[in-house]
Amino acid sequence: MALKECELRGASFQAVSYTPKAGRYAGQTCEGVLLQVTEPMYFRPVKTGLTLIAVLRLLYPKHCQPAAYPTVANPSGERHLELLLGNVQLSHHLMEHPSAVLDDVDSWTKVKDWKQEVGPSLLGW
Repeated sequence: MALKECELRGASFQAVSYTPKAGRYAGQTCEGVLLQVTEPMYFRPVKTGLTLIAVLRLLYPKHCQPAAYPTVANPSGERHLELLLGNVQLSHHLMEHPSAVLDDVDSWTKVKDWKQEVGPSLLGW
């Protein structure tokens, strides 16, 4: 499964190699992905992020694992992804059933009547 196969309108992906100058992998050649927003009006950042995590879990299940990420709002850093997503079930599915998330990513990210619910708060819509 490659990101290019995931039909993420508004974004393009390119394989890149780079050598960090600082941090855990300083001086080591690393492989990554460059994400470029090509059509801002169609780009769906949450769908893209969930798809990216699910694809990484499928390709690298041993390396793509939850880790503590301490922040001011969450000093212990535990359950960071769950808290960030605001959805225990989605967090669990990303880690245990990434294929299922990919198959149904639109239902995880679609908000019924979004424009009606948030429309009064939007500027220029």
